Amino acid sequence: MRIFFTKHARLRLIERGIKENTVRNILETPDLVYQTYDDKLAYRKKVRGKTIEIVCMKSSDKFLVITAYYV
Repeated sequence: MRIFFTKHARLRLIERGIKENTVRNILETPDLVYQTYDDKLAYRKKVRGKTIEIVCMKSSDKFLVITAYYV
């Protein structure tokens, strides 16, 4: 699995204290996946008592992470 991050996503990860390996874990083993808008997918998982959502675009084995936030 290859994961790429937009500039916006990298800034939000830093701002929100979410590590890249946490993003990888959520994309590999989500609790919930659903389609959002414009063919984007949201991957959600509870991590250390908090729910994190990753919005991305997926193409075969590639992910482009657009943003990440706590729900």
